[in-house]
Amino acid sequence: MANLESVPPVAQDGPTASPGTAPGDEDTFTPEPMNAREVLLVEFIAKGESLADSATAAGISYRTARRWRLKPHVAEAIRNRVSESLAQTRAILSAGSSRAARGLVAMSDPEGKTEPNSARVAAARGVLDSALKLAELEDVIERLTKIEERLAANGGIKQWT
Repeated sequence: MANLESVPPVAQDGPTASPGTAPGDEDTFTPEPMNAREVLLVEFIAKGESLADSATAAGISYRTARRWRLKPHVAEAIRNRVSESLAQTRAILSAGSSRAARGLVAMSDPEGKTEPNSARVAAARGVLDSALKLAELEDVIERLTKIEERLAANGGIKQWT
């Protein structure tokens, strides 16, 4: 189990409503600080651990983890941490895709005289494929976020009458 004293406090990017405030009262919104166990829960969930394993690592029950995961400030922290991880992955794949493309070109002989190293070709294709899929995923996430923001600004989905 992790040492809770070594966990730094987490600053929240977005405000959350204080109890009793109405949406739109921006001047009364204050970020809700996360306690050390919430920080640990967020980190382990963002790393891809199961909720049960994340709860154990944070020193809380599975039931508490399920409840905390639904808290707006915890859910937002999980989204932010996962977004950071995706950005790091994209940067790594982007750098690797340039090398992979150069490697594929270098392995090809216009006259077909050399035999390519099949493992290197497969690895290069895998890097390029992952980079393209991640770019597509980020595009879809960005578009979905804009749609959600527009729906929220318009009061949600209206029923046809």
